[in-house]
Formats: sequence, C-alpha cells, structure tokens
Amino acid sequence: MKRLSSVRLHDEVDRELLKEREVFEGVASLLQRVLEQITEQIRLNRSAKYQLEQDLKEKSEAQCIDNSCALMTPHSINNLKSKNTQTVLPSLAVTPKQWENISDINIAKAEQQKNNSVSLRALVESLLEQTATDTQKQVQATTAAFQLNTQEIKSAKSQMEDQLAKILSEFASQQRVREDLRVAITENEHVLSLAQARLALRRQRPAKEQCYDPAQSQLFTEVQQLTAHITK
Repeated sequence: MKRLSSVRLHDEVDRELLKEREVFEGVASLLQRVLEQITEQIRLNRSAKYQLEQDLKEKSEAQCIDNSCALMTPHSINNLKSKNTQTVLPSLAVTPKQWENISDINIAKAEQQKNNSVSLRALVESLLEQTATDTQKQVQATTAAFQLNTQEIKSAKSQMEDQLAKILSEFASQQRVREDLRVAITENEHVLSLAQARLALRRQRPAKEQCYDPAQSQLFTEVQQLTAHITK
C-alpha cells in the first residue's frame, strides 16, 4: 500500500532503501562479471581437457604400434605385407625433444588452468561470502530504519491524538462560550431595546421638559455601553 502524498518524505527509510537497491544492483553486476569469468574458465578447462585427451589418444595409438613393432618377427613381416597394402608414409620431422615438449606444454596448460580454476573458485567463495554479508547488513539496516520510523510515526500519532482531544475539548468549550455569548447578546439587545424605547418616549416630553437630567444621562450611558458590548 502506497503512502499518502501528505506523508511522503525523504526519510531514513528511503535513504536505506536506496542504499539497499544500490547494494543489490552492485552485487548483481559483480556476480554477472564473475559468471562470465567462470564461463570463460570452463571453456579454457574444456580446451585443456580436449588437448590432453587427444595427446593421450595419440600416445596410446603410438604405444600400441610400438608394442606391435617390439613383437614383430620375420614371419609376421610377411603376414603384415600380405594384409597391409598401404604405402608407408615418411616419418614427420619431430625430434624426441619436440615430442616431449608437446606433452609438457599440454600438461603445463592443463595444470595452469587447474590452478586458475582453484583460484577462481576461492575468489568466488570469498565474493559470495562477502556479498552475502553486505546484503544481510544492508537488509538489517533497512529493517532497523523501518522499525525506528514505525516508532516515530506511532509517537507522532499518539501526540496528534492527544492534541486532537485537547482541540476537541477546547472546541466544545468555545461552543459553550459562544452559546453563552449569544444568550448574553440577546439579553443585552432586549435591555438595549428597552433603553432606546425609554429614550424615544422621553423625547416626546414637552420642549420645556427636554432636560438632560440624571435619568437621561443614565439612559444614554446605558445605550452606549450595551451597544459596545453587543458589537464586540
């Protein structure tokens, strides 16, 4: 479930998640390169294996021929001539040293590829252990950030709930005060209407009786005060 836009922010969880993605992408890229190295090493191992097998096959054939030569007698020569009518090919110009070098080279190449495979396997095992440690460490950091963020959200939510309760209480109090003010204003309006009616009635007195006496002064003062209270 996606967070609301009002609570989306670049917090510690986001930072750890970005680190986690970078770690996973880096591990995937590294393992891909290692996989390519392993594939190439397997190809080289197969090549060395093929050369050794071919050399061994040829030497086995040569050994069989030499064994036959060692067992050959004058009588067997005649039988061989009657059975084998192929033309004898001239020997290749390969010296004993060259013959020995060919086998040594194949063995050295195979040994080198074996050593390379051992080194590569050790490197892969080390990388797998290190990448597993790195990814696990980052996952733990992300989980810890989530847990901390959850606690912070829980604390903030509790504070907001307390504040909301206070605001609702204050709002209810203000509602009661408003109702009391309305009642007071209504009562003042009634009193003001009474004072204004009295003033209007006193203006109907004869001209000689239009005196600004204490009663008139009190009525004016009362009207002014009530008007000021009502308009506040």
